[in-house]
Amino acid sequence: MVISRAVLEHVNNLPASFADMYKVLRKGGLAIHEIDLKSHGLHYANPLDFLTWPSNLWSWMYSHKGVPNRLCVNHYREALATTSFTTILMQSTLLAEEQDIESVRPYLAEPFQSISDEDLSWLGFWIVLSKA
Repeated sequence: MVISRAVLEHVNNLPASFADMYKVLRKGGLAIHEIDLKSHGLHYANPLDFLTWPSNLWSWMYSHKGVPNRLCVNHYREALATTSFTTILMQSTLLAEEQDIESVRPYLAEPFQSISDEDLSWLGFWIVLSKA
């Protein structure tokens, strides 16, 4: 079993991390993760405004400091699609308000502009994975 709480939002290479987990688990093993997609105190007024910083500026300011990787739930789905894990559960723990999404949408940095409102709203989630 692999368990983490508020760790994966600090990982810079999700596909490699999931591949490593899959490799060490035995058949039938579980990976259980709570993932916190919030800003960790790095937002100003809107819980999503930390996604307005351009990627290069974010990297210059915060690389190697343990801050969130700013990956949204869609990135976790994409990373998991490259593995053989079976997703047993993927459930949000907190959602952003619709008005927060609407007010930040015009200012989002390029990597976040194409993310759906639904995926952008996820501020945290549980995921339970199984190795078949």
